[in-house]
Amino acid sequence: MKPLKPFNLEEALAGKPVQTRDGGEVTQLTLFKTNAIYPLLAVVDGIIKTYTDAGTLTVKTPSDYDLFMKAEMVEAWVNVYGGANPHFGTVYTSEAVATACIDSRDFIKTIKISATLTADEETK
Repeated sequence: MKPLKPFNLEEALAGKPVQTRDGGEVTQLTLFKTNAIYPLLAVVDGIIKTYTDAGTLTVKTPSDYDLFMKAEMVEAWVNVYGGANPHFGTVYTSEAVATACIDSRDFIKTIKISATLTADEETK
């Protein structure tokens, strides 16, 4: 199993996607301004659960319901070239930039690539 991205309360409350350790869907998060041990409420797979502000279901033991940031999907575009030396060109952040940078008569096509990044793969 790939490493999970640690829960980040600020990012989660700002709307970045959250999931549970076992991949459960988290659809709502609400932080209550209180001194309670479990000030965070989350809707997980349609059920309301209480959490610490660190995203843990319990204080003492890890749980499949602990919260993590959802892996991020990244997309890029590359130009494919043929001829005597088939190769891929530079990786671009948009299709428009990739097509504007076509640099050879051996050009075949621009393709979209995507990947899901987990905690240990994210770019800084």
